[in-house]
Amino acid sequence: MALRFPPTFEPTWTASIRLDRAVLFLPLLAACGGGTGLLLPGDGEPAAIEVLDGGGQSGRIGEPLDRPLLVLVSDTRGRPVEGAQVEFVFTRAGPGAGVVPDTATTDADGTAQAQLVLGSTTGPQEGEARVVVSGGTQQPKTSFTVMALPENANGIAAVAGDSQSGPAGAALNQPLVVQVTDAFGNPTPNETVRFEVTKPFDTAGYCHCNRCQRRSGA
Repeated sequence: MALRFPPTFEPTWTASIRLDRAVLFLPLLAACGGGTGLLLPGDGEPAAIEVLDGGGQSGRIGEPLDRPLLVLVSDTRGRPVEGAQVEFVFTRAGPGAGVVPDTATTDADGTAQAQLVLGSTTGPQEGEARVVVSGGTQQPKTSFTVMALPENANGIAAVAGDSQSGPAGAALNQPLVVQVTDAFGNPTPNETVRFEVTKPFDTAGYCHCNRCQRRSGA
């Protein structure tokens, strides 16, 4: 004997089949990594990294910063990941810049740290902290920036206005311009420079300073 269904049964049955197919299709997209070719980290694996402390510091060139760079590694649920390998590297810095150690392991709190040593070039110095992952897996990474300030003044040199000549008692055409630098040759700002005449007499014995016009020994 053939079974007969109410007229409204078939549309309801068809709609539920389409809903099941849609639900089954979504996990397939997630498992494929959204078509990027990289595998997304699983639950409990490193998925993100962020700087907790040590970024934005400033210090003297060629010297270590006061505070270490501290980063946090977490999984897809925001929980700390222990045992993750983190690589620290400068991407734009002067000669001599370095990180000690260059690779560190996260602790039970998901944190790892390293000491930054500034290079010998003044200005911003940039770098990255990267989680070491297996090939084909998306690599979590974050960037940091620190500022390198000049060392103490170590040298001074004339850059303009030197070796001029003119009539006695008259101002020279160009001002005397000097540059103050540190031990690495970087300009040091906000230094006070005192100009003083130490040998005003020429080879004939005449004084060329503005305060006197006399012959030496007179």
